Amino acid sequence: MIRAFDSSNDKELWYYEMPTYSSSPPTIYQIDGKQYLFVTATGGPHKLQGERESSDTFIAFSLP
Repeated sequence: MIRAFDSSNDKELWYYEMPTYSSSPPTIYQIDGKQYLFVTATGGPHKLQGERESSDTFIAFSLP
């Protein structure tokens, strides 16, 4: 799951359940004044979560 929080009060603003887990940090970039959040969801074996299906999913969200 990926989540966004308000840094002034720690309130959760948004969340998205990933299709598989992501083991890399998200990337934030801007094009023509609009911000985007980019994450990879590659899945695969993980000791804490058990076996998960591997994936080659890339997900981009636009930020308001």
